[in-house]
Amino acid sequence: MRRVGVIVGRRFGGAVARNRIKRRLRELLRTHPDTVPPGWDWILLPRAPAGVWSSVTLSQRVSALFDNWRHPEKR
Repeated sequence: MRRVGVIVGRRFGGAVARNRIKRRLRELLRTHPDTVPPGWDWILLPRAPAGVWSSVTLSQRVSALFDNWRHPEKR
């Protein structure tokens, strides 16, 4: 089972801005279920630049995050 929590701090702005980032990350993970390895619980805590990234950039960064975790020798 895969579980992912998304925590977005107030530095991203009001509730509307924070919820928008959460929705974008959840949708990204929903459309790419193989990104998160099975049997793990993850918590994503995005940093300030993630709020202004395009969907393509956000997708690439999240994929790179999980790839780095799976293959640490590639870092």
